Amino acid sequence: MARIDRQDILTRLRGMARRGEPIVGGGAGTGLSAKCEEAGGIDLIVIYNSGRYRMAGRGSLAGLLAYGNANEIVLDMAREVLPVV
Repeated sequence: MARIDRQDILTRLRGMARRGEPIVGGGAGTGLSAKCEEAGGIDLIVIYNSGRYRMAGRGSLAGLLAYGNANEIVLDMAREVLPVV
């Protein structure tokens, strides 16, 4: 998929907000989830650090604990998820 300019994304989302249209975001921990969300026309694909813990069989609250660097986890997951959408 071609890279979309950040300003174009912001313009689109701000226009939706101005028109009162809902902006729908969905969490994706795997590429499969992201592909399904994209096919469904979702506005935002969101990657949470807690997704890594959920996939490992731990609860979502593990993402709030000091088990790892949340920013690094999200960037690592993004490298796995984004190439497939």
